[in-house]
Amino acid sequence: MNAVNWLLLNQSKGYWIAFLVAFFAAAVAESLRPARVITGVEKRWARHGALFVVGTVAVGVVLRFSPVAVALAFSDSPHGLLNRLPFWPAFVLTILALDLVHYVTHWTYHHVGWLWKVHSVHHSDVDYDVSTAVRFHPIEYLLGGGSTLAAIALLAAPPIAVLVSELITVVTNLAVHANANYPPALERVLRTVFVTPAIHRIHHAEDFGDQNANYGQSLVIWDRLFATFRARAASQNFATGLEESRGCDTLSIHHLLTAPFRRSK
Repeated sequence: MNAVNWLLLNQSKGYWIAFLVAFFAAAVAESLRPARVITGVEKRWARHGALFVVGTVAVGVVLRFSPVAVALAFSDSPHGLLNRLPFWPAFVLTILALDLVHYVTHWTYHHVGWLWKVHSVHHSDVDYDVSTAVRFHPIEYLLGGGSTLAAIALLAAPPIAVLVSELITVVTNLAVHANANYPPALERVLRTVFVTPAIHRIHHAEDFGDQNANYGQSLVIWDRLFATFRARAASQNFATGLEESRGCDTLSIHHLLTAPFRRSK
């Protein structure tokens, strides 16, 4: 079996293994060292899981091609930005470039009105745990997947680097949404390079200023570089979610699917 066939056959398996392992690890972490007390976890997981299934099916039906398949299709593109470089520089630059794409996409969701209405489904969660990591409207799953595929095609990135980037993204997305409180020493070390739950939880604060900070997906370098990094003391408590969602059943499937189309208060 050649490398191309191996990647195509194993990309989905690798994604789901990484997803399940990361979800379980994050769930254990937030059980052992919870940052906050959250009730109704079973309902949260069920509703967010249903939204995740709808979004995943929508991506499969509409976009059709996986990130690795697109990378393979454009690997010989004469207009690629990375496929003329030696493998290791192209590999590293792919990881950095795709993480930057996530940062820019996330920033855009917060600064374009109709995109914010879609992204607000994610932010309307008044609690915060690992299941929040999959609380995205199907439209956002499609837009995010489409922007990633476009970036991969433009870069003509090495397919194996794309696979590694996808695995890093799924793991860190679940990790940063964990309702976990890391030991202070570990938190200080991790946040020098990576986004942590404490850092990303600030982005989910009800305060508007906090929502416009800490856009990073995996690496904190972009927030530091573009002056959108914000930190707080681990002991500092604050409300998460959106003020306009207080008093609403933000876990109802109707709310989750119709929120982008409702008139703002």
